[in-house]
Amino acid sequence: MTNTENQYFYRKVLRIGLPIAGAQLITSLLSVIDTFMVSSLGDLPLAAVGIGANFGFFLIMVMFGFLSGLGIFIAQFWGSKDIKSIHKVFIITVIIGAVLSTTFFLIVHFNPAMIISLYNNGDSVIEQYWIEFYGVKYLTIISFSYFTMTASFVVMMLMRSVERVWFPTLVSMFTVLLNTFLNYLLIKGNYGFPALGVEGAAIATVISGASGTLFLVGFMILSKEEVYKVKFRRIKEISREFVSMLSKKALPVAINETVWGLGMSAYLMAIGFISADAIASVQISNQIMGLFWVANAGISTACAIMIGNKLGENNLELAKQWGKKLLNLVL
Repeated sequence: MTNTENQYFYRKVLRIGLPIAGAQLITSLLSVIDTFMVSSLGDLPLAAVGIGANFGFFLIMVMFGFLSGLGIFIAQFWGSKDIKSIHKVFIITVIIGAVLSTTFFLIVHFNPAMIISLYNNGDSVIEQYWIEFYGVKYLTIISFSYFTMTASFVVMMLMRSVERVWFPTLVSMFTVLLNTFLNYLLIKGNYGFPALGVEGAAIATVISGASGTLFLVGFMILSKEEVYKVKFRRIKEISREFVSMLSKKALPVAINETVWGLGMSAYLMAIGFISADAIASVQISNQIMGLFWVANAGISTACAIMIGNKLGENNLELAKQWGKKLLNLVL
């Protein structure tokens, strides 16, 4: 590659990867802020929120697996300007998101004590009682955020795959600021608001998540770009062959992320046999560790989008060159 081609390559990586990394940083900061604000209530409420957040994290990992695989196809179809196929993939992601969020909601909302019991295995009966008490309150409310969480993921995936990366980043920033402000009002009861504790943290997350989703969906509705004008009647045009083609690539990624999420959940279950303090400590350390994945998230997503675009343009040689260079970046 010439110097000009190299400069173009790195500019493109920064243009796509930097906003995505920024959004990931903001999302990680949201978890950190939530954790530290709840930590002011004590170790038992923090442990309960950590358990509740872990189940939501598992949903995120499953969705991330599906969207990572399907997003590559959208990037590829964007490269060939096949808007019709982009819409069909988007409809499939909406269906997957609806099925997953509804399933997780039904399990968590109507069986919160069962979810808590999977992780709450400490020796102290008193600790177990209070963790379940706080955890049930938190999960019953936070389960409503699963719908907006998956909806936001799906829309952001579409926007990023067609190289529209700045608006999702701004929405993520707004969501974090709103969530932090609502946490301040509702957890300890500032400015005359009721002190709701862990319930306040859950309500803040639900409201801020719903607000961010409304901005994303509203942008799609108001945008004049054809790629956002999704016609859901095209669901009738989705053939079994089309779904099979997508599944061959997306399903292995989804299974990989699901197994990894199960492994992390099993790890927290094991920690639960120690004490509530141990769960609280792991919750804090996990949020800090999430900040170090920021650059990786930006580069890896940029890699999928850029290579997908070139494959869609049928520029296989350049896709291979970019793949090697992107691999060197992450290594």
